[in-house]
Amino acid sequence: MFEYEHTSKFNVSAETRESLVKEIEGDEFHLSPIQGKLFLNDVEAIIDSLKGKNPEDIKNEVIRASDPAFNMVLDELFTELKDFIFTDPKLPDPEKNYSDSFRHSFSINDSRELIIQKISESTEISEVSLLAQYVYRDMERIDWETIYQSCNERNPVCFNDLAGKSINQIYEILKNLPEESVYEGNRLALPDEVWNFKRGDGIEKAILLADIILKTESSSVIKIVIENETVMLELSGQNIISIQEKNLVKQSHWREEKYMFYNILFS
Repeated sequence: MFEYEHTSKFNVSAETRESLVKEIEGDEFHLSPIQGKLFLNDVEAIIDSLKGKNPEDIKNEVIRASDPAFNMVLDELFTELKDFIFTDPKLPDPEKNYSDSFRHSFSINDSRELIIQKISESTEISEVSLLAQYVYRDMERIDWETIYQSCNERNPVCFNDLAGKSINQIYEILKNLPEESVYEGNRLALPDEVWNFKRGDGIEKAILLADIILKTESSSVIKIVIENETVMLELSGQNIISIQEKNLVKQSHWREEKYMFYNILFS
């Protein structure tokens, strides 16, 4: 069940497990318990009923109530659970060499623009500033490959909602969305943001479409060309042109788990 967590807002924890199970196709389940498998719900019920007890007492009660064939598995389970729960604090090494890093200087009177300027000007001497640029996603200032990979691997909502639709159907849906990014300037909205807000500029729609294509046809090779007002996505020789707002020039080839970039130029 844990693999279903990756594409669901629910997880295996007790609070949302029932909702997660309802999302899984019935064909994935067995109609009767599998022989030789431990039913974790029973273990969970015993643990809940013995809250506040010593972990060793809880382990003994679970082993007593379970099939003896599971004694070794349960002993290992509680050993690892104990290692996870109990923390053995350690003080830092007194011989550790600490070095000062760049410290930002912000005032409550600083404007938004000034704060952004201070962060942008310190990226070469501050790792915090550099990471802040990636969170802010100003595409004129950061490495595109990292963002492309994030777009492709960490946006499950649009994949789920558009599952089962053809590439042409998805293209028509995206084409009819308002041609306006949720961000100003050269900042980039991720595919799930485009889909959730139901709007995006040309490059954001092109990246969303490229994500869907790679998700459904992993052997595809996609070419995205960004030239100021125009974005072109090429798939199997077919050009899809879309208008965008950002003032960028970029050309990239997409393959599953690999993105190649060249002609990097900002205007």
